[in-house]
Amino acid sequence: MFSLPRDFACDTTDWHWMQKIEEDGPNYMFAGINISSLMNSGGDEFIGMDRKPNALPKTSTDGAFYATRYIQKGEEILTDYDMYYTNWKLVGL
Repeated sequence: MFSLPRDFACDTTDWHWMQKIEEDGPNYMFAGINISSLMNSGGDEFIGMDRKPNALPKTSTDGAFYATRYIQKGEEILTDYDMYYTNWKLVGL
């Protein structure tokens, strides 16, 4: 991935992110390759649009998601992408 031209960085990293798996550990690059991990975003940037997250990890280093309330059948599952802070400078972007 790092050998691709910089112009392709956003296309390549659409479903990739940097995350720590231990509180004081190093950053690792993760890829969302399972359809269940591709939730839409809901969070502070959607104020007034009724797009509050209904599934979140317990901590920013946790890979498992938990429902924050009862989710109705057919309801969209939303998470808060800001839960995982990415320092893009660490990966050269």
